Amino acid sequence: MSLASSPPRRVLATLAVAALLATLMGQPGGAVAGGTSPEVEAARAAVAAAKAAVQDALVAKQSAEAHRDDVLAKLDVRTAARDKWDRRLSDAASALRHARKQVTRTRVRLRAAHTPAERKAIRAKLRGLRAEARDRKATVLAARTRVKETHAGVDRLTGVLATAESNVAATRAAVKAARAQLAAANQHLADLLAEASGEVMTAVANIPNRIGAAKFKSSVGSLVASRPDFLVLNEISGRSVAAIKAAAPGYGVYRGGAKLTEPGAGGQSINNAVLWRTDSYQVVAQGRIQVVNDDRGYHNKKKFLWDRYATWVTLRNVVDGQVTSVISTHMPTNPAKFPRQWGNPPLTRVQMYAQGMDRLVALARDLARKGRVLLGGDMNSHPNQGAWTAAKKMAAAGYGFTKDTGVMYLFHSLAATVQSSRQLKISSDHPALVTTVQY
Repeated sequence: MSLASSPPRRVLATLAVAALLATLMGQPGGAVAGGTSPEVEAARAAVAAAKAAVQDALVAKQSAEAHRDDVLAKLDVRTAARDKWDRRLSDAASALRHARKQVTRTRVRLRAAHTPAERKAIRAKLRGLRAEARDRKATVLAARTRVKETHAGVDRLTGVLATAESNVAATRAAVKAARAQLAAANQHLADLLAEASGEVMTAVANIPNRIGAAKFKSSVGSLVASRPDFLVLNEISGRSVAAIKAAAPGYGVYRGGAKLTEPGAGGQSINNAVLWRTDSYQVVAQGRIQVVNDDRGYHNKKKFLWDRYATWVTLRNVVDGQVTSVISTHMPTNPAKFPRQWGNPPLTRVQMYAQGMDRLVALARDLARKGRVLLGGDMNSHPNQGAWTAAKKMAAAGYGFTKDTGVMYLFHSLAATVQSSRQLKISSDHPALVTTVQY
């Protein structure tokens, strides 16, 4: 039985088909009215192809293992034969040496013989011993030939076994790869079906710029581990878009465009980001608005001049065509707790906060004309502090919310039902908020 040094072509071909379908199922497209979307059908086809690849890989592995076991059995037989002929050669060589010694001793006796009768008898014996030695030599030569043959056979089968072991390793790797492909295909199909059902998961987090790159990457990794549809991030002005994408592979990133340079803008203009799964959503529109202008307050007894912004992205689900707008914002430090201002601005900090929320409500109302709206971020206020707070302003506009134990919020329309909401520990002074809603 022969076996090539690489996995059977059928296995590789099936894996290639599964990989191609996996690529195709991630490409954007429209939903089919009254039926299943092309993406779901492609995902189901990818699952079927991946299952076939697993089955083919298992068959190839079993064949490779059977071939290896057959080679091992033959090698055992050849090794036993080699060892047997090694022993026979050793015994034959020993017998030849003994026969030659006998011939040598008899020659000595012949030279020492005194009578013709004695010499005649010794010569007769010497002829017999020489014949025996010739026979012993012939046996040695025959044994050497067999030893050479059996050693060559063992060496050849040892090479065949190495190839067979390599094939077993290759087919086992192919099984592992096929199973990984199947797991990924099943997960993608499950994600698409969940999306088609109107279930949306969003993670909201404030990961300050002061947090090092490694902890930032680890925190974002924790957020994307459950593959939420969207991420809302605050305080990321010190991160490059490339660094954010590297921390969240498979996600698109938008944080408002170029950094603004007017007083109060600076890092605040690029401090908020929206992330979305690129395998599930297409960007329809995106933008940034100023929410608060010239907030003049104090932080740690030092004056600050900060504007506040909201970054938004409108996205279309590639499965069901549903449009969702996601808004990321970071509202001013709590104005009821820190009311002090400098420079005699025309509005109190509470009034500026309330005005900022009115702008957010107007943005949400405008985006709601296109579809669903989610608004999240560090809102720096509590529902019981008054009508100016984020919770009260958004409630008046027809939005419910989930929140952590502090000031991280996710606002959603009342058409959505909260399926789950939990806090997640990350490198921040705020826990992350992970919420799943059902539309």
